[in-house]
Amino acid sequence: MDSLKQWDAYSYYHSVDDVFVLSTLLARHYRCESVNDFALGCLLHDIGKLGIPKSILLKKGKLTENEYAIVMEHTTYGYHLLKKIGFPERVCKLAHSHHERLNGKGYPDGLTFMQLDRDLKIVMVADVYSALTLSRPYRKPMHATKALQILLRDSHDNH
Repeated sequence: MDSLKQWDAYSYYHSVDDVFVLSTLLARHYRCESVNDFALGCLLHDIGKLGIPKSILLKKGKLTENEYAIVMEHTTYGYHLLKKIGFPERVCKLAHSHHERLNGKGYPDGLTFMQLDRDLKIVMVADVYSALTLSRPYRKPMHATKALQILLRDSHDNH
């Protein structure tokens, strides 16, 4: 995580302050099994961004299609990195699939609501909420109420 903090501070704080905390609280609320493994997966979900050039991660303007395709690779890169180090499959899976969406338009596999387990649904909610409410070089943060409205609309429309 220290390497991620040095590489891309936004991804580090997004992972630690938002996704890890929010997801772990939700997992405890829903009495998920092995909350510690789940929490570790949430903490490491964006570790694959270490494989994405800083020039793309920190770009202030809109990404080109090619640049966006490169950013999308962070999910599979993170999965393989964590697998190589020897993390449990549950941890690796969160890195791999946290950008899937209920409607099947996510990546890398285009999974749909019925194909997503509770772990992924929890981390997806926290990840999207964080992405919407944190400041980015290319946009101001969204108000929490608006972000929650988007999450509720998407969950209602897509399952």
